[in-house]
Amino acid sequence: MVSRSLLSLSALALTAALPTIFGPPTLCQPLDIGTAKSLPFGPKEVAIDPKYRIEQLVEDMMDILESSSDAEVHFETLRRTAIYLSSQSHVRRADLHSAGKMAGDLQQSLRSRVLDTASRQEGDPRIQALAWFDLGLFMLNMEIVGHPQQGKMWAYFEKAGRLQPTDPGLQMCLFAAGFSHRKPVWWKPRLTQVLSHVGDLPKQTRKNLLVLTRRFLGIKSMEELREGYGPAKAAKKG
Repeated sequence: MVSRSLLSLSALALTAALPTIFGPPTLCQPLDIGTAKSLPFGPKEVAIDPKYRIEQLVEDMMDILESSSDAEVHFETLRRTAIYLSSQSHVRRADLHSAGKMAGDLQQSLRSRVLDTASRQEGDPRIQALAWFDLGLFMLNMEIVGHPQQGKMWAYFEKAGRLQPTDPGLQMCLFAAGFSHRKPVWWKPRLTQVLSHVGDLPKQTRKNLLVLTRRFLGIKSMEELREGYGPAKAAKKG
């Protein structure tokens, strides 16, 4: 079943050496996307719009992903998607069968998009990277809320990262994905990769990065972040 109370996310909170317990960042940490279009939502982490018609979710989500080349918009849209699919009130209105079909339709649409972008010989690597990232993140979020996935989501994330190794927004989102699954071997290199481009970080990405690392790592400044996880620190450990 897709329906799962958001209260159950507290049982999945990350507990290893963190200053405060929070749920997984891919579900519980909204990213600031400015005025960019996404699914309707409130100001809080899981503040869904009770008036939103969940029957529109498949079409709305795909339209947003297709129209944006910003990894942070994709991250936030997929975060909201998972929360809508997990919301008891919305699932009751749509009924369990419809909600389950919707989740399947969303995943199939994302898989088709991966195949479509991969089949283009001269395709834009940014679009290809986002397609792989979107599929992986949707599967990760579904797994976090209790629905095991048959697929190689981490391989999908790897492909996304290889296609756009210098995109700090995408690398930051990959860091959040790894942190959500408690995989230091995954998230630490992605965080270092973001920090290797710290001088070129867009204002929005810098803000989101600091919010993520302050909340989940207890780090209060960019200087502290660079000292702990920057390229120089990684080189010493290597």
